[in-house]
Amino acid sequence: PTRSLDAGNRTTCEEILAAAKTCGFSGDIDADSAFPGEWHKARGRVHVARTGAKAELLKKVSAELRRMRQK
Repeated sequence: PTRSLDAGNRTTCEEILAAAKTCGFSGDIDADSAFPGEWHKARGRVHVARTGAKAELLKKVSAELRRMRQK
């Protein structure tokens, strides 16, 4: 089963990048990117360098986001 971080709040690119860096990954933010269906809402995207499986990266980063939000 999947668990939501917080269904009412959107996670920002800055939060995701901070969590990824805390987990030992490097990355950057492409602030001008937008989902094609919402081209008028440029929310950005995060590029994270990884060598392993994407699923493992997502598990680590989501766990760190949960920990960061509990502070």
